[in-house]
Amino acid sequence: MSGNDVALLPVAKGPIIGHAMMTSWNPGVVDMRLRSDFFASALVRDAFAAGGFAVIERKGAEEAGAIAIRQIFRDGTESLYLPAPQSFAEEGVQDRVFERRLNAASSDKVSEMLEREMRFDSDLWVVVLECENVDGFFNIADEEQD
Repeated sequence: MSGNDVALLPVAKGPIIGHAMMTSWNPGVVDMRLRSDFFASALVRDAFAAGGFAVIERKGAEEAGAIAIRQIFRDGTESLYLPAPQSFAEEGVQDRVFERRLNAASSDKVSEMLEREMRFDSDLWVVVLECENVDGFFNIADEEQD
């Protein structure tokens, strides 16, 4: 090599595109999972746009932290959505999928479950949505699936 040549060294599995990285050298295969901080901000924005209220109660890892969603109803009960197991995700789909772990539960029960989750995962985000309907805000796993 002469003094003007540039050596290209591989630094990852593939070229990096924005915040997504190609998982192979095939240009059609790209992992486009949205960063946790962007996803949480989008949830807050969507709740306000729908006439509800939202707040990020706890911040986790910006790029890849798991997200818990606390839905508070007018009567004071809450539903809790946590990341669904990988078996719920459709093959090839990179979107986050959630499962409802608690439905119409007391605030204390939801807080207890979140505390257990945070002991297990210190990078957990908690987003609180005060709205009656969360349809279209995020993907919910089919509850009838085994």
